[in-house]
Amino acid sequence: MKKEISGYWMFMCNPNKWEIDRFLESGVLEDTYSISDFHKDHFHQGQLGIIRVGKDARSKKMLGESQRLLPGVYAVVRVLSEPELLVSEKKDFWIDRDESLKPRFRVRLEYLSTHLEDPLLLDDLKESSVMENDPLLIAGIQASTYPISKASFDLLISMLHEHQQSSEGSFLDIDDEQEYSEGQQYYKQHVMRERNPKLMKEAKALFIRQHGRLYCEVCKYNFEDHFGDRGRDFIEGHHSKYVSELAPGEGTKITDIVMLCPNCHRMIHRKPRISFENLKALYR
Repeated sequence: MKKEISGYWMFMCNPNKWEIDRFLESGVLEDTYSISDFHKDHFHQGQLGIIRVGKDARSKKMLGESQRLLPGVYAVVRVLSEPELLVSEKKDFWIDRDESLKPRFRVRLEYLSTHLEDPLLLDDLKESSVMENDPLLIAGIQASTYPISKASFDLLISMLHEHQQSSEGSFLDIDDEQEYSEGQQYYKQHVMRERNPKLMKEAKALFIRQHGRLYCEVCKYNFEDHFGDRGRDFIEGHHSKYVSELAPGEGTKITDIVMLCPNCHRMIHRKPRISFENLKALYR
């Protein structure tokens, strides 16, 4: 039975060929990814997907000081381009460099959230509806890419969000910044640079060095003052430059991130959207 093309994709990753752990640790937010040739007419800009890691068969020598990865979902991505016949851009993460030089149909991906420290393990999906809707997401398939249903994608996002709520980084910040048509469906998504856990950790550390503690830069609320140890280091990061304001290829700057409590963070995203400076001026 032919699988329906939904606009949501599973990108298969074999760490024995491409070391995704090293890639995610690097903090790179964009890269090209090879796709199955028979899918080249079905990929389009704005589509979404997940990076699925299978069995990590690397030897102890290949692993070095790295931990062996467990099978699971390690990233959420967005397609930025139509397929092109290309060689790999980031060759340093390939175990076999010759493999990276082979022209293949590839799409450019933006990494919306990464989960190296808290992946959604395939074992945790076996009792979910994914098993019924997309069994190959769990069982695997000999292909670079495979379509998954919107229902499965939405469930994965929900489960990843539950994982991420207790972590250092922030997850996808969803609002009305961009709207991508998926047939009759609309996926509204504000792709914030604050999604990167490594970046957020560095931004928090810089703020503590400068101010001695973490607090909301609008209302000055400090969670540790009110909740003790439970509130220590609890804050949300907001990138003051929206995606629509970034120049092509413009990178993320730690100094562009401001610290906000959840209430002020939601106020800044409420329609009509306002700037951090304007929100500070409104607060009284």
